[in-house]
Amino acid sequence: MKYLFSLAFVLSAAFFITSCKEDAVLEAPQPVGYEQFFKQNMAIFDARVRSINENNYVRELYLPNFAAQAWEKNGVGYEDVLFRDNGEGNDLVAKDGIYTSVETFAHDARFPYNAAKPIISVMERPIVSEEFVQHEALNQLEKSYNLRNNQIQDRIFEITCKVEIVPCPNTSWYNTSIFGEPCVKISDCSVTIGF
Repeated sequence: MKYLFSLAFVLSAAFFITSCKEDAVLEAPQPVGYEQFFKQNMAIFDARVRSINENNYVRELYLPNFAAQAWEKNGVGYEDVLFRDNGEGNDLVAKDGIYTSVETFAHDARFPYNAAKPIISVMERPIVSEEFVQHEALNQLEKSYNLRNNQIQDRIFEITCKVEIVPCPNTSWYNTSIFGEPCVKISDCSVTIGF
């Protein structure tokens, strides 16, 4: 029995030693930087205004994190406005994904005070990076989100891009532009969120 145990141990050790190759060494995954994390797991889901009283409102960016890991940034900037998600000042709840402007803004004709609708959305659809991987979770949130019904009449949400008509590339024999069909090239896009 003693020899059987020793033989089993030697065979097991030999298997593990010979089954490992030099190129199969496992490395610990590298941490993802906060920008890459944002691109893969977060969306600019909504931009909205929230009345804080009859005279003033704050701007809010809803940036939900769909990953299990927390995004450690509690402040972001957009068009020279600082937004915080720390539960202080104008922000109602810390770490809920709703980043609230530190600054307040006066109600005007564009954003009049409306006690019946204290939160008004200014976006029709979320914005995500081309590297975004959380599509199913985003779709679920979109189905349950009801503030897009509270939109302003003259909201501004536009995407502007450089649009060019260029010759189509011949990428393979079946995609050859025989008759010189042009391709539409879209580049250098920017997004305007109308607060």
